[in-house]
Amino acid sequence: NGTFPVWIDSTDNLYGFPNDGQITGIKLAYHHCGEIISDLDAERAPVDESYIEEIRGYAKKRFPNLGSDVTYSQTCVYTNTPNADFIIDRVPNQSNVFLVSGCSGHGFKFTVLLGKIISMMATDDNGYQRDLSRFKI
Repeated sequence: NGTFPVWIDSTDNLYGFPNDGQITGIKLAYHHCGEIISDLDAERAPVDESYIEEIRGYAKKRFPNLGSDVTYSQTCVYTNTPNADFIIDRVPNQSNVFLVSGCSGHGFKFTVLLGKIISMMATDDNGYQRDLSRFKI
């Protein structure tokens, strides 16, 4: 516990978390958009066995000392914007209110940066000096 970092493999589009103390093992998963879900209370389909085997093959190459047993699998559900980007903008007609949302399943990895950007925008007349137009409402 606590020694294995969160990691992202942008080449293969996989990521993972250390043991969270809730479930034995580490999390390994692809970052991709799945089907649109309209009922969050509906039962999720089980993880397809071919997906598990693909992840197992990746894990064997990337983490050769990791055991091959899958201790738990579940479909991950999260919010996503149509273009998979964040929304970072001022609320129209309310210059002192910001909207930061639609973190598209990867927002937790950017919370420090997002907080810094918003704090700079909120406390400095010049705001954040990079082009954020792609993140506008």
